[in-house]
Amino acid sequence: MKQPNINVEALMKAQFSYTKFWWTTASLCRFLIVVINAVALFITANAGVLAFFAVILTIAQPLAQWYSDRLKSTANSILRKIEMAKGLDWAIKPREISDIIATLPKRVKQQAEKTAGLPENYFSSQEPPSPRRLLQNLEESAWWTKHQARPMAWYAAIFSCAVVGVAIIILIVSLQSALSQTTANNIAKVTISVIAFVFSGGYIRLADDYNRLAYAAEWAEDKAHSLKDKPDLTESEAIKVVHDYHIARAGSPLLPEWLWKMKQKELNELWDQRATQS
Repeated sequence: MKQPNINVEALMKAQFSYTKFWWTTASLCRFLIVVINAVALFITANAGVLAFFAVILTIAQPLAQWYSDRLKSTANSILRKIEMAKGLDWAIKPREISDIIATLPKRVKQQAEKTAGLPENYFSSQEPPSPRRLLQNLEESAWWTKHQARPMAWYAAIFSCAVVGVAIIILIVSLQSALSQTTANNIAKVTISVIAFVFSGGYIRLADDYNRLAYAAEWAEDKAHSLKDKPDLTESEAIKVVHDYHIARAGSPLLPEWLWKMKQKELNELWDQRATQS
């Protein structure tokens, strides 16, 4: 059978995009469960319908998260192969590509097939493959990750604090108002549900996870920058830095698609300036 003409970089990007779609879906399910529970406290006429949707979402949320984690593992595997191919000229064998394609969702394969024949330009360095080139690629990748993870840490922290703060304020105001006992109890239940959503949903931890990802990326960037001009740089030294970075990255949360689109133009310009000055 003829090997499909696939742009491996496009395949990786499509896989990461699809991974983020299911990750967002899982987060949305978690949020909607809280909303439905809150609505059910005040609207009892359609309690059965609301309970049905709550059950569906409760089942869908972990399934979507599990599927996202599986997709993420494959996407990271493709990324590592690309880094080794571009950095050290470790060719991605047709057998490996076929095995990867066989496990990918149809949507990802269709998206990648649209870009077949286009140039692969995931990394900006044009140097020939070598340990130095591998570290140049790592430096660029880690720099991009750092400048996306840092604002995401702030966004997650601000969101969590704002939601908890608003919930507590509403609770205090409702307790001091002339509300019926039933209404006051329902508001208290909603407040507890919202606070539990922020903590049990991992949004407080999410801020710390993004912050740690930013620090890991900064470490990898600095390490790659300091080692890449080493006269006797060996292949094993370069691979070790890449390996350590990928361990930290694998356990970190995904960076959302909207953040990349929002910062893409600015970061591209900043990286081009940095590349020309270094």
